[in-house]
Amino acid sequence: MRKKVEDSYLLDEFIKSTKDKSADFKALTLRLVDQLDSVQDASKLTGVPEQTIYDWLDEWLKKNKCTEQQKRSRWRQKTKT
Repeated sequence: MRKKVEDSYLLDEFIKSTKDKSADFKALTLRLVDQLDSVQDASKLTGVPEQTIYDWLDEWLKKNKCTEQQKRSRWRQKTKT
């Protein structure tokens, strides 16, 4: 049996009202991107604008010292469907 979040609209309001997203929230959002293979779908689920998610992805890749070639390769893999 799956549990559901009651009053999910309150969760949406909370996410939208929180200006400073925590590192945990960013990591979970990027995990969603990875699992869904879609920035657009992750954006819809989290309420985070797509451009912000792309910025977080760039930040993640920089922190992990990926080369430009690795970045392009990853972006190509994600955009192929």
